[in-house]
Amino acid sequence: AMAMLAAYNAGPGRYDEYLSRGRPLPAETRAYLAKLASIIGGADDSRLAAAPPSDPFAWRRAALFAARPNGDPAAPETSSGERAADMRAAVEPPANSLFVALSGRRQP
Repeated sequence: AMAMLAAYNAGPGRYDEYLSRGRPLPAETRAYLAKLASIIGGADDSRLAAAPPSDPFAWRRAALFAARPNGDPAAPETSSGERAADMRAAVEPPANSLFVALSGRRQP
């Protein structure tokens, strides 16, 4: 019952963050739970009142990039000759192009 009341007071998203990441509940919510526990005669759930300690450096241990499930690289390795040909193709217009490449502009 106390978990439902905590989610009602703090909001479901905030309560989910408390459960999943250990983000402390707001002081207002903790006071609300303590007051209701004394009124309804329920046991004061101290887990809700005192949030678990959070690890501020957990993000440093997270992987920077998602790993592929089979371990293959995202792009196949290429030789330097293949890369040079790809760069030339990107710069040179194709011979059967619809448009003519600009050779220079005259200044008015």
